[in-house]
Amino acid sequence: MKLSNLISRAAVVLAACTLSPGAFADGHSPTWKLVGEESKVAFGSVKLDAVGESHRFNLLAGKVDNSGRASIEIALASVDTGIEIRDTRMKRHLFEGMMPGAILIAGIDPKVIVDLAPAATATIDVSGTLSLGSKDIAISAPMFLAKLSEDKILVSTDEMLMIGTETLGITEGVDKLMELAKLPSIGRVVPVTLRFIFEKD
Repeated sequence: MKLSNLISRAAVVLAACTLSPGAFADGHSPTWKLVGEESKVAFGSVKLDAVGESHRFNLLAGKVDNSGRASIEIALASVDTGIEIRDTRMKRHLFEGMMPGAILIAGIDPKVIVDLAPAATATIDVSGTLSLGSKDIAISAPMFLAKLSEDKILVSTDEMLMIGTETLGITEGVDKLMELAKLPSIGRVVPVTLRFIFEKD
């Protein structure tokens, strides 16, 4: 899928997101830019029913606008499993047709960010949508928010997200990876953790 088409789909999803009741309507709250090199989207896999491994995406971009709409772009080609051949196979058999990336759209009440004192923390409920290939997947999770300074915030998963391979649309790709690696099993539930660092734009 072309990047322009992906962004267009994300815009539709973004328009459909419902923000928390406290969200600013006047647009006077600050905007925030994702610090990609300090942020992380990590996911796990389990093979042989007992061996767990952790992976990540190295290239992220995003922002939170002044109405509290957060948009994060995840470059699927930046997948990093620590094993080059596995990275290549994932790009070809899991993510081909979903390129160039996934987009996560969510709503964060900007008043919570503004009212939070530096060094203070809060846990907030966040709902949004993950656009991955042709799928728009509803995501809802408690998120941990920390105000690192007046100009920097941390938003991370408060609990691990568990998403099925069928929901993600990658079951056939997982079957192919299992065949190539000559494995009898690969888990069909993907644990995901998110860590986003934003700086005031």
